[in-house]
Amino acid sequence: MTVSTRPRLDIRPLSVFTGAEIHGIDLREPLSEDEVQQIRAALHQWKVVFFRDQHIGHAEHLAFAQRFGNPMAAIPSSPIW
Repeated sequence: MTVSTRPRLDIRPLSVFTGAEIHGIDLREPLSEDEVQQIRAALHQWKVVFFRDQHIGHAEHLAFAQRFGNPMAAIPSSPIW
């Protein structure tokens, strides 16, 4: 059994109902199951989460997203006439 030595994430709500910033994580590093669960819980509670000052490439972004489901390709929007 592996025990995480990382502290719990610092989740800071941005409003009463929607949005939170998550601090205390480097998205370039592999996530522990505990971190994934904390992020998932924050997303369910706050609906939108932000990770400030992260410097990740496309491959790292994709690897992060895959921890939460199957990423979809972006859908191009139609021009506004």
